[in-house]
Amino acid sequence: MKRISCAVLISAFLFGTGCLSAIIKSAVKDTPVANKIVLHSNPRVGDYALLKGGDEQQSYAKYSIASKKGSLYVIKIETGVIVPGIGEMGKVTFEMNADRAGNVSSAFLVDGAERTPLKVAAPGDASYVKPSSLTAAEKSKLDIPSRITVGAGTFNVTPLAYSQVNEGVEQKIVYLMNKSVKFGHVASYVYTIEGDEITKAKTLELAEQGRN
Repeated sequence: MKRISCAVLISAFLFGTGCLSAIIKSAVKDTPVANKIVLHSNPRVGDYALLKGGDEQQSYAKYSIASKKGSLYVIKIETGVIVPGIGEMGKVTFEMNADRAGNVSSAFLVDGAERTPLKVAAPGDASYVKPSSLTAAEKSKLDIPSRITVGAGTFNVTPLAYSQVNEGVEQKIVYLMNKSVKFGHVASYVYTIEGDEITKAKTLELAEQGRN
């Protein structure tokens, strides 16, 4: 069974399951966390974005800027699923410290009062992500739109792609971005590329944004 990629779990989250919390907590303790996180223009403490998945279990990820320490932003990421008729399950909280460019310097898995340090991916790690440009042909092949409607409204979007290789399988995480929204993230997709076969999975879409 392939290791769960934290770049996918955090950057383009959730594949709903009843034991989600246990799976993620087990995975992140020995898998490096993504080295990049997208920040919006003029980030300020209290900014947040709520993103939701399109699955029946209503997966979500809430990004917020909890504080600022010197030049670093303390970013809180709360994830989980809301199962109709049952309620919230599998809630997991991450904390990431990143500079204005989104470079992650440290990260933690937060479980109540317990804070477990996580390794940040470095070049050579499966979870290491770096920006990659998309050609016009790739945009067409991956069916990437220039305008999209999500729960928070309709936005013009520009693709921002990250690539990684997980156990020999290439994954491309594509964000549809707009600088006017918090964390810039309007929607995201994960493309798994194995030879000529491409599998596309919609992960999260912007449902709400603002400042607390």
